[in-house]
Amino acid sequence: MKKLILAITSAFILAGCAAMNEPSQQQLAAATFPEPVAPSEFEKVIKEWAVDTLADPDSMNIREIDTEPARKGWISVCTQIEPTYGICLNRVFYFGHIFNARINAKNQHGGYVGFKNYVFVLRGNKISYGVEAEKISSMKFLPN
Repeated sequence: MKKLILAITSAFILAGCAAMNEPSQQQLAAATFPEPVAPSEFEKVIKEWAVDTLADPDSMNIREIDTEPARKGWISVCTQIEPTYGICLNRVFYFGHIFNARINAKNQHGGYVGFKNYVFVLRGNKISYGVEAEKISSMKFLPN
């Protein structure tokens, strides 16, 4: 009986986690998607983002920037994880136009970290959020 209760409880927890991976209908309805900059401007907006984000923005090297226009969509990032079971307790959604690039820069200790894949969310002509791709909980492109 205890195993059955545990199995049912686990199923509800996992179902709840799956539902939280996507924004609610209210969040989607309230989201706006300002027209993004052209791909030729991606490097410029990454450099502007880096000044406020990276430990040493002058050391940044950029590779493999998307050459296609940014795509309308959203990403979610888990900001709080329950330590025992690894369940995401708090998730933040970022809406906008999405594009990718690979970045290498020095960390706070002065060493290069190696090229990492980054995902950027554009809101008009500014990056509203940039994150290493491996830290994204979920992402979805929306129809234009």
